[in-house]
Amino acid sequence: INYHQSPDKQEDMTEKIDTYCKALNSLAEQYDSPVIRYNKYLVWTYRHEILMEYEKMLVVISDAQEYINGYPEYYQSKQITHLYLKKLTAYLHLQDGKGLLEIPALLDAYTKGNKNWYTFQAYHFLLAMHTQNYERASEVYNEVVGFSKFSKADSEIHDKWEIFNYYLNYAIDYLYQGFRDLKQEQIKVFKVKKFLAQKPLFPKHQRIYIVHLATVQ
Repeated sequence: INYHQSPDKQEDMTEKIDTYCKALNSLAEQYDSPVIRYNKYLVWTYRHEILMEYEKMLVVISDAQEYINGYPEYYQSKQITHLYLKKLTAYLHLQDGKGLLEIPALLDAYTKGNKNWYTFQAYHFLLAMHTQNYERASEVYNEVVGFSKFSKADSEIHDKWEIFNYYLNYAIDYLYQGFRDLKQEQIKVFKVKKFLAQKPLFPKHQRIYIVHLATVQ
């Protein structure tokens, strides 16, 4: 909770989280409790994330997956999907395309159309883009915006995928080296002149989108 509420005080959190990690290790040795184990894995994941140790993050989460697979009756889907989001975050920071190979199995844990599914697919899209897998990025984009209930999603989700559409079209036009005609596969038609004439209008809490829009223009 402190980590998420005070991201500007991450240095102060390091000493505290080390204490929590050691305590949870000790508790896990004393008690064979799925609750303690889950929190142990989660806190260690946060520790490595704070220190930007993304390879170690992946090791911890893989250990957690192996343990959870052995005791599935003790865990709710939201606990599992939270760890999977963290795993994809680590791959994204590392810009490691191996993460794309794991995604099909991880996606099975998500309910299509819920908030976590959109978040996971956003990381999926970004990982594909950062590893220059523009065909995969195009497929993810089409799957999300072509989802039958996408029109009912929150406005922020729509805005995010609109920004993704801008970057994807730039990538297809100027960076893509493949043989497929990804333009023909796009569900949404992209009109360059209309886009370049667009003036950024987003609420204050979404001002990062203004930066993205200006960047792509």
